[in-house]
Amino acid sequence: MLFISIITHIIIFFVISPVWAESTNLKTKEGKQFPVQFSVSQTNSAPTALYISGLGGKGNQVSSISKFFNRNGINLVTFDRNEKKCKGFACFKTVGQRSKSGQLIYAENNQETAIEHILKNEITSVLNFIIASNWYDGSQGIYIIGGSFGSWLTLAVMSNPTLRENVKGVVFLSPSVAPHKSSGKYAKELDKFKYLKSSNQSSKCFGIGSPNDILFPGATTKDAVDFLNDNLSCDTFKKLIVKSKLHSHKLLVKEKNIQTQIVSWIIN
Repeated sequence: MLFISIITHIIIFFVISPVWAESTNLKTKEGKQFPVQFSVSQTNSAPTALYISGLGGKGNQVSSISKFFNRNGINLVTFDRNEKKCKGFACFKTVGQRSKSGQLIYAENNQETAIEHILKNEITSVLNFIIASNWYDGSQGIYIIGGSFGSWLTLAVMSNPTLRENVKGVVFLSPSVAPHKSSGKYAKELDKFKYLKSSNQSSKCFGIGSPNDILFPGATTKDAVDFLNDNLSCDTFKKLIVKSKLHSHKLLVKEKNIQTQIVSWIIN
């Protein structure tokens, strides 16, 4: 009966709620411009979902689902980072080079990595923009959906007391966070995870992964979800394990079940 109630709730919003979408340019702390897209529900007292893309990802890759979120009473915000275009493993170097250390996730001597650089620039700007917007409802808060490397960025947000203040919950979508299975030059990513975890707080977490979605030899997004479930101090942790080979934004856009479960998780 609860499942039927949830689906009915979603269908009602889908039918009656109009939507509108806009885009604007924001500036990073360093003064560089980047685009943010926001699609706002006309439902009173709407929570806001913020999608953080992975390596080489763009916010508009999930724009096709904005109406589904809006009509179910959720604002959806996406953004493109100020980065050079890249694809595949080349993104490790391309994105890493935006920091002085040249590293994506871990650097020696507590040097800034791409994670910290993105956090203090685009992510801080976007969160400030959301909170200052006239459509934002602080009582409903923000729910972050971090896709792939975006899950590392989500962990960084939640380790920052100021930035996480308005965040009600986080979704780890096809998370690339499997440091327990990293080796060689990537082995110290586990140290970075432990550092982020030490001050990480979230009342509500949702991990979505697949044993058929391979991150690197010996590790899948299911492994990452299991690892996060075992190691994060969330008040609740919902797991959804699927069989798909689709990754991150592709999984979100093409799998209606994923969209429905995320929406239900946010509004209930």
